[in-house]
Amino acid sequence: MKKYRILLWGAGTVLLFTFFTAFSYRGGMPYTDDTTMGFPLIFLRKSVGQNVETGLFAEIKDFHFGYLFIDIVFSVLLVLGLFKLFRFKYTVPDEEDN
Repeated sequence: MKKYRILLWGAGTVLLFTFFTAFSYRGGMPYTDDTTMGFPLIFLRKSVGQNVETGLFAEIKDFHFGYLFIDIVFSVLLVLGLFKLFRFKYTVPDEEDN
């Protein structure tokens, strides 16, 4: 029974992380805005900039592995908190308690 609970927590973490990442995605327009991804911390930022001296455009990627790790830990803690909340709120009393 314990192994199913761990699998359920893992699946919940992946789903919650995917949900937060998908809904925090902000696709920027070319040459005007950044494309960002991540909740609560932005772990990926992409933008396009122009070098003033040469006039060439370049794509700039800014990825933070630490922020990605913190986002995953946030999802794990949130899933564990939700499971604890609903387990204590919706427990069925045993027959011995009556």
